[in-house]
Amino acid sequence: MDVSKLVDLSTLNVTASYNLSHMPSDLGKLTNLHTLGRFVVGRPSSDGLDCFDGSKELQSLNNLKGQLDIRIGVLKAATYVKKDHGGGAYLRRKKCLTRILIEFTRVIEYGSMEQEQALVEEMQPHHDLVFLKIEGYHGETIPRWPRREDNSALFYLPKLLTLVISRCEELLCLPWQVGKLPLLKQLKLLELSNMEYVVNANPEASGSGEGPTFFPRLKELEVIQLPKLEGWWPKSGSEVQDEHIIWESSRYFAQLNKLKITLCPMMTSIPISSHVADLLVQNSGRNLIWRNLYSSQVPQSSQHLLTNLNLRTLAISQLDWLQSMPAECFQRLGGLLIQHDKEVESLEDVRKLFQTDIFSSMLFVQIVKCPKLRNDGGWLRQISALHSLVIFDCPNIVDGIPWRHLPKSLQRLCLEFDNELVQLEELPYEMQYCTSLQYLTISNWPQLHSLPNWLPELTVLKNFCCVTVH
Repeated sequence: MDVSKLVDLSTLNVTASYNLSHMPSDLGKLTNLHTLGRFVVGRPSSDGLDCFDGSKELQSLNNLKGQLDIRIGVLKAATYVKKDHGGGAYLRRKKCLTRILIEFTRVIEYGSMEQEQALVEEMQPHHDLVFLKIEGYHGETIPRWPRREDNSALFYLPKLLTLVISRCEELLCLPWQVGKLPLLKQLKLLELSNMEYVVNANPEASGSGEGPTFFPRLKELEVIQLPKLEGWWPKSGSEVQDEHIIWESSRYFAQLNKLKITLCPMMTSIPISSHVADLLVQNSGRNLIWRNLYSSQVPQSSQHLLTNLNLRTLAISQLDWLQSMPAECFQRLGGLLIQHDKEVESLEDVRKLFQTDIFSSMLFVQIVKCPKLRNDGGWLRQISALHSLVIFDCPNIVDGIPWRHLPKSLQRLCLEFDNELVQLEELPYEMQYCTSLQYLTISNWPQLHSLPNWLPELTVLKNFCCVTVH
């Protein structure tokens, strides 16, 4: 198809064309294009020439604006590598692009990776980029770009706000310079099966002077499914020294607000600063021991962090971690989520934590997929301000909750279960004493044949949703 005659075309939206295998030839002549959305690189080829021939159409499209999603197809079977093909000209001159996504798809399992690495080196973006995502890349290190013009600085993106690295199976770590990005606010590391450390050098070795030096503006950090991840940087000569570095949050992770760690079984420590409000740790193994951070071994200079923690929401999948945290950590806690703890049978072990006044501000509790949990140990009644209670796929706990004695502040209640697990034929009788309920949701109770006679006792009920009642 000859597209060279469409000289006035400014928008070509192929974002939803998931089966697109390559871009039309002469696309590069459409220099008035402002919006492209997606650019597909690569055609099935044994020598790899088509991969570069396809990408060259991108070079002259320097008026592109907004976001560009670059999808790179068949590469690993190629044996031909064309060095320094474009001198980084594919993206570097596109100053109006603010968001770039580079994704490798349909990679063949044999052949050399040199072609893939050579091509991605040519995808150097300009220095004013605010969003970058790299997905499916097979190098052990991320590309050597972007640098300063004089090559004096590696990974030089001074305006970058968000960095996402996903499904890069061979990646071992990021360069320590990533931690020096001055404006980076969001970092997501997703499904990196071989990553052992987040960065390749100890920040103490690379930092200097006073003030924040490592991820100084980072507000949100997600680390999901990194099975080999051990820590944030390689250990120095003393483990105590490394713990001290983590606790010096005025210099490291100084503004971190949201932290999510999921499926990281080898993790041993987490960065905590007084700004962390939302913390989720799920299915990350027994090696992640809270006592490493909250015990009396914490350096004296960092003890103040215990009382200054700003946790608002805490989500965990192993209840014993909760017991190892001092009560001071929960003084501002507004919500607690207990998820996917397959072993816990009772919450009585942590009841003493909820007998203190520091939990008076807690507004919501969620208990999700804890199949052996049979009773709450009496701890729910201790949360005097409880506003919302959600129980999802915990079929054995319904009869173990003291409904009559739940706080009068409870306004929202959601009970949702797997169809095959719930055998109850009626709602607990004592639930009628939750007289402050305004929103009640009952879902997936196949044995529930009728609504209870006491339902009119809930006189302030505004919304009642009952699904799959036979």
